[in-house]
Amino acid sequence: METIKTALCWIAIAALAATMLWVMQAEMPEVENPTQGEQPRRPDPPELAELTEPCVYETTYEVPIMAARTAVEMGTIWNFTFNFPNPDKHLASNGKDSSITASVLGMSATIATRGAEQLAPQEHDPNIGWFGEYLNIQITVGAPGMVTDTAYFSLWLRDIPGPDNPTPPPRYDVITSLTDVQFTCEVDGLYLKRVRTSTPPINRQLMDFSDQTISDSWYADEGTTVTITALCPDSSTISAQGALGGSGEVEIGSLWYLNLGMTVSQAPEADTVEARIGSINWGDTALDLSQVDLWKPGKAGTDPNGDGWCREKQGDAYHVSAGANIEMSHTAGVTTDETWSGAVGAPYIVSWAPLDGMTDAHGPSYGVEYTSNAIEWKDNGA
Repeated sequence: METIKTALCWIAIAALAATMLWVMQAEMPEVENPTQGEQPRRPDPPELAELTEPCVYETTYEVPIMAARTAVEMGTIWNFTFNFPNPDKHLASNGKDSSITASVLGMSATIATRGAEQLAPQEHDPNIGWFGEYLNIQITVGAPGMVTDTAYFSLWLRDIPGPDNPTPPPRYDVITSLTDVQFTCEVDGLYLKRVRTSTPPINRQLMDFSDQTISDSWYADEGTTVTITALCPDSSTISAQGALGGSGEVEIGSLWYLNLGMTVSQAPEADTVEARIGSINWGDTALDLSQVDLWKPGKAGTDPNGDGWCREKQGDAYHVSAGANIEMSHTAGVTTDETWSGAVGAPYIVSWAPLDGMTDAHGPSYGVEYTSNAIEWKDNGA
């Protein structure tokens, strides 16, 4: 019985295999077999159309601009002095005060008159009919974050006969002359970053150094501070320090303008300097401001900034002139007040020096020393 079942299974398998072979042969197309000596032929390739214009592929790559921090830092930047050369002329009957101001990078400097007083004399007995005439002087420095430091002085001008009534002593430290007040502006932690930008022509890749430009700029971060210090007439000092950067990095730039201003309550004597900003230096470099020559009022149409200060004189006027100093006076004398403001940029300095002391054109190559914004680059190569 088992033998019969096995035989039937084999018969069923053989029948199924024969059926599948028949189906496969029925679906395959008929192929003509080549005759003896004849090879199968490949189909002809499609015809290619002729190109009338070349194929052009254009694309633009945006080169990332990333500033790299350098090891160059900055220290002392601006130095200058303030003074009222003829302080007794600032006893204005109009009740106004005189002042000189400066500001840069969040730092500020001010010297101002704060009224006159008749107090105890300096050279006579205060109880027998004398009193002293004083001009109050205020000197203030400021830094970012509303940080300030102030000094007050009673500038003695003269003793004058008066009533026998005793007079009180001066409220502030007495000085007998108003010497130049020296201001120094310093930065700490300000650093230079350099950016290199590739600008090759659109029809080729970067191939030459002239395809690149380099720019420098100064940056501050949370560790950057600025400090301004004033050396007062009595040799004491006041100072203010503040943070220049915030919670992150801030680009400061490279212009470094020192903003200046002068206000005089009056100029009663002709051609007498009433306010002076002197010894303006960028680091150790003195500035030549001899081209500054302004008049107010002046000739119409010669006002470069629209503030009334003109390049050409016309009649009696206030005068702001400069050389080593910036000074304010009046050509004829006047009892009215006036204000001037301006700005000074950091200088650019280039100096050339032969490496061996020679100046002959056939000598060795020259070294180049370039100083700008307190950055000093030296190239002594061939």
